[in-house]
Amino acid sequence: MKRERVIRLPRPWTNQLPKPINRPHYHDQNHSDWNWLREGLEMLALLDIIESMQKKKAHSH
Repeated sequence: MKRERVIRLPRPWTNQLPKPINRPHYHDQNHSDWNWLREGLEMLALLDIIESMQKKKAHSH
């Protein structure tokens, strides 16, 4: 029995992201405001790699 759990983000998934908070001196904060986004993207890439590894493992049996 093959059970596949695929988490796919909606294509324009960036629309789903909360907008960075607009603050005074926003340009100073710009870099750190987007750290969470970069971390999120890295997590997604990691999950993708893990998912494909699991699929390969499942096929090898």
